[in-house]
Amino acid sequence: MTDEYANLSVSTTTTSEPHDLHSKTTSTSPMSPSSSPHSPSVVVTRHSFQSYHQLVKSFFTRGSDREQLLNPFDVTLFHKSSLGKLMLISDYSNHRVMICKAEDGAFVSEIHVKHPHGICVDEVKGELLATDCNDHLIKVFRIETGQYVRNIGKGCGTQNGQFNAPSAICLDLKNDCMFVSDYGNNRIQKFKYSTGEFIKSFGNTPNKHVITNEAVIVEENQSLKNKERTILDKPWGLSLDKIEASGIIHHVLYVCDTKNNCIRLFDSTNGNFIGNAISNAKTVTSHLSNATPFLKTPYAVIVDGNRLLISDSGNHCVKIFTKPRLTMADPNTLTILKEGYYVDSIGRHNYIYEEVPSFIQNIKEFPIEFSHNVGMALDSFKGELYVSDCSNHRIQIIK
Repeated sequence: MTDEYANLSVSTTTTSEPHDLHSKTTSTSPMSPSSSPHSPSVVVTRHSFQSYHQLVKSFFTRGSDREQLLNPFDVTLFHKSSLGKLMLISDYSNHRVMICKAEDGAFVSEIHVKHPHGICVDEVKGELLATDCNDHLIKVFRIETGQYVRNIGKGCGTQNGQFNAPSAICLDLKNDCMFVSDYGNNRIQKFKYSTGEFIKSFGNTPNKHVITNEAVIVEENQSLKNKERTILDKPWGLSLDKIEASGIIHHVLYVCDTKNNCIRLFDSTNGNFIGNAISNAKTVTSHLSNATPFLKTPYAVIVDGNRLLISDSGNHCVKIFTKPRLTMADPNTLTILKEGYYVDSIGRHNYIYEEVPSFIQNIKEFPIEFSHNVGMALDSFKGELYVSDCSNHRIQIIK
C-alpha cells in the first residue's frame, strides 16, 4: 500500500437474517428466578468455527488485471444471488469492489468505488454498502446489476452525519439501523438505515477512566498526564450481538479500537460505553507476538457463538477469544463482569508468498500465513472463515 492508508485494514460485518452468525447456534434456557442477578449466562453456546483449522482455498494474486487484487481490505458474502453464493471483495488499490463466485473464485463483475474500505451486504434488498474513504460517504449499489442506488452521509467533516475516512459498516436490519466507524473522527455514527437519517454518535467523548496505551506509559511521558483521552482512537471493525445479563437480553456493539489495540463494547441502543471486551493495556511494555493474548492493530471482529474472531493485523494472525461476561452493576448500568480470554491463534508467521496458485483445493499441509490480514467474513453454515490477506493480495478460506 502506498498512500496515507498504508497501515490500515478493514473490518467485516454481520450478515442479516436468515444468514446471520447465529443461524446455526442454539440458545440456553432463560435464567430461572433463583439465578443470581450477578451470574450472567451466555445466550449462544455453540460456535460454527471449530478448533482444528486448515486452509481450504486461496484465491487471487497481486495485480490489476480483472482476476487479480491489490490490497484487498475487506470481504463479505452474498447468499441470495441467482449465481449461487457470491464473494464481494473491497479491492482498495484497484478502486473497485470485485464480485466473484465463492466456490471457485470465478470473476462475475465489479463495481467502481474510489477507495473502498469496509463493505457490507443487505441480503433482503440485494444491495452492497461500501465505505468510500476518498469521498467520505457510504455508497449503496445493486449487487446483481451494479446500479448505483444512493449515498448515506454528508461528506467530509466533523458535524453529525459527516465522515472523516469512514472505515466499516454494520447493519441491524431488524431495527432499521446502520452503524459506521468514523475513523478520523474517533467515533461511531448510528443512522436510520432506510432513510439515511442521522440518529446519534458515540465513542468520541473524553473519559478519564478508559484504559489506553497512553495510560500505561503516562509515567514515562509527563506531557500525557493531563491529556484528555476519548473512548475510541481510530475505530474500525464492528460486530453486533445479543448478550444476556441478569436475565435480560442486551443489544451490544463490538468495536475494534486500532490505536489502543483493544476491543471496546457499547450498548447499541443508546451508545453507552460498557467496557473493554478485550483490553490490551500492557502491549506497550510487553513483547507482542501471535502466541499471546495481546492484540496489535485489530481491524475486524466477528461474533461466532460464544467466541470472538479477531483479525490481529499487526501480529499477522486471527485470534480467537471467548466473549466477555456482563452483569448489571445497578438496575440501569450494564458492566463487564469478566473480559474475554484468549483461546487460539491462526497464522503463525509473517510470510509473503510472491507466487501462489490462484486456486488451492484441500491441501491440509499448506501453511496458513498472513501478511497484514484485515477483513473477515464467516460462512456459519459451512464453518468457513474468509480472510482478506491484504499484503499478500489474496483471499484465504480457512475451516
